Order: sequence, then structure tokens, then C-alpha cells
Amino acid sequence: MLFWGHDKECALRREGVMKHIVSMKNTLSQVYPKNAPFFIDGFGNYNLEVHGAHGTRFENKSILNLYMIDSGDNSKVDYTPGKGYDWIKASQISMSFGFLLQRAYNMGNPETQKEPAPVLVYIHSPVPEVNSFGPNNMTGVKQEESCNPDMNSG
Repeated sequence: MLFWGHDKECALRREGVMKHIVSMKNTLSQVYPKNAPFFIDGFGNYNLEVHGAHGTRFENKSILNLYMIDSGDNSKVDYTPGKGYDWIKASQISMSFGFLLQRAYNMGNPETQKEPAPVLVYIHSPVPEVNSFGPNNMTGVKQEESCNPDMNSG
């Protein structure tokens, strides 16, 4: 589960919403990464690992990783240039590197995995580079302006 820009318009704050989602049956969402060694900005930052089929050598290996990152909504920093949207924080980038290190370790245990699994990163606010796409270098129709931060933190 990822948050969107209008979540703050309800009576329940983001942390409360995430804790409720996590308590629901069959959810894969997490409020924070399990056993995080440091504070991580936002709520709902986690990695979902897709493992190989039962009975195959990839049964306990990650064949796809889905990084969910809460990029916030509006910046709380007064001097934010442009539209004032929030951005990915250093703690979230560090968290992602931690996931990568854990995946690298897991690739060698118990049987070596030759290739790292691909990663898809889901964030609620697009990165500023999304504005560089136009009719000549994208497929589909962009029907509205992107609500992204001007700050590129990564």
C-alpha cells in the first residue's frame, strides 16, 4: 500500500492509516522495515520479495523485489523551491541500500544465485525527471501535470 497526496485530508494521520492497513487480513504492507537499525522517514517503507516457485532452486531466492517508499505529501521545509512537494529522504535511500546488501548476502545462501533479482520502486510522488518525458520519448498519453517535488534527493 502506498499513500497518495490526499491522505492528509482524512481525520486519521498517515501512521494510523498504515497501522490499520497492517492489521487487516492478508495484507503485505508494513509500517516500517522489520528490525530497522535506524529511524526511517515516512510510514510504509518496505521491500516485498517475490520468491521462486516451490520445489525449484529459487524457492528461497528473491526473483523480484518491490520497494515501497512513502515520499510524503507536502514539504514541511519553508524554503522548498517550486511546488513544495516532499521528496525521498536520506534515511529512505539508506534503507534501500540495506535491502540491497541483504539481497546480495541472500544470493549466496544456501545455493548461489547468479543474477540479482530486478527491483521495482514504487513512490507516491514521481521524481523530477518525469517532466523530461514528452511525446517523442514516451508511450501513452499524459493527461495531467505531474505533482512532483523540484528537489531531487537521490
